[in-house]
Amino acid sequence: MEGDNIMIIGYEIIGTTVFSSFSPLVNACFMELKNIVADEFHVQNISNNSTVRENWTSGTVLLTTFNGDLEAGNIQMRENSITGLRVKRRKVNNQIFTVLKEFPFTPEPTQIIYDDYSATAGVDYEYMVVPYDETGIEGIITTINAKAEFEGWWLVDPHSPEDFNFQFFYNLDDINIETDEDRTELTTFGKYPLIRYGQKRARKGTLSSLFIPEGDSVVEQYQKLDNMLKQHKTLLLKDGLGRSFLVDVSSPAETVLQKPFRLSRITVSWVEVEEYND
Repeated sequence: MEGDNIMIIGYEIIGTTVFSSFSPLVNACFMELKNIVADEFHVQNISNNSTVRENWTSGTVLLTTFNGDLEAGNIQMRENSITGLRVKRRKVNNQIFTVLKEFPFTPEPTQIIYDDYSATAGVDYEYMVVPYDETGIEGIITTINAKAEFEGWWLVDPHSPEDFNFQFFYNLDDINIETDEDRTELTTFGKYPLIRYGQKRARKGTLSSLFIPEGDSVVEQYQKLDNMLKQHKTLLLKDGLGRSFLVDVSSPAETVLQKPFRLSRITVSWVEVEEYND
């Protein structure tokens, strides 16, 4: 039987009965086992037990052992190393978590501080911190519930909230929020006009604040705001009462006050461009 394949079909074996079959082969290259449960299986080579890969002969020895674990004896059971920590958030009673930030893992004790600039005021959230390995598989989670509370109006870049955020705290004027609708009024020969509406229905308004030198100078505060606005990206506008809009912000205007000195009034215009789903 040179160069052929061999198939061993399972037998019903009870207790410690051993099934032995010696079939002299030359250059066998494939063996298929079906319908058997075996503790050990040997392809025996009386004169050569080498582990170097070569063609099987009638005397080759193959020994497969199982270590009593789920790895079938091929590898030792082990835990993958943690490569990072993932911070997630969801509304209480919601099923979907949003990934907020990933931090590299270090074995040394380290304090990690994360400020969530995208949370909506007054909403109950569940925050999760979970480790993950190099394949992305997550481990045991740690959760905590919290409610976001803050004052004033904030502009935040949703994609880089730690780098681009700005608080309009000292509001000078009332905030007027208008609804811009696609509305057409058609004059007819009848008593009343015809009204037609399109899909457009977006909020818009202006936002004003007094810049006071607290830590940063008035000039530095304006530069921080302008660095965020000049990228012309969609920003998150929110207030301390739970309003949240995704907006385009334009036309920043600064009024430099002479009395009192070192103060400025900043005004920006904004219009809603997308629905915000927290």
